[in-house]
Amino acid sequence: MVARKTTVQDNQTPPIPECGCHLCAVSTETEGDVTDTDNDPGWASLEEEIEATSADGGDDEKESKLRVDSSTSVESEPKFLVLYTMLLTLFLMFCFNCKMGKPKVEMKNKNGTMVTLIQCCTHCEDHPFTWRSQPYVVGRYPARNVLLGFAVLLAGASISKVLLGLWHMGL
Repeated sequence: MVARKTTVQDNQTPPIPECGCHLCAVSTETEGDVTDTDNDPGWASLEEEIEATSADGGDDEKESKLRVDSSTSVESEPKFLVLYTMLLTLFLMFCFNCKMGKPKVEMKNKNGTMVTLIQCCTHCEDHPFTWRSQPYVVGRYPARNVLLGFAVLLAGASISKVLLGLWHMGL
């Protein structure tokens, strides 16, 4: 049983007595209540992790180099959200097949969180370069789509609220 220190102001109902079940662990704080959260290992470890990752002083100019071993699995590698204009800028620099300047780029097949880019130039129109933002798992499902669904399920989140949030972000 977790010991809590709780004070109640005058003319308020006293706190519900703790019986040791998981329902008593839910905070019933009102204005003026003071609760001791030092015994909550979940929040303490999360706060320490956040402090450790932001110990660099928050300087956006400093960038750490990201390296991933080639044997890293899809679910373990880092993931990013990239904007349309940034992808377009990258793929409009030169043709990835023949290195000629200013190729044509088409973005298509937006499949959930996956996008496919097709790049071709006047020199190599017969062999366009195709780039996919993520690999397929089980041969036909974009990896991030599967990982996102799995993460929502394990987090116990509402899929409708997650999808609404993604819609508001324009994803």
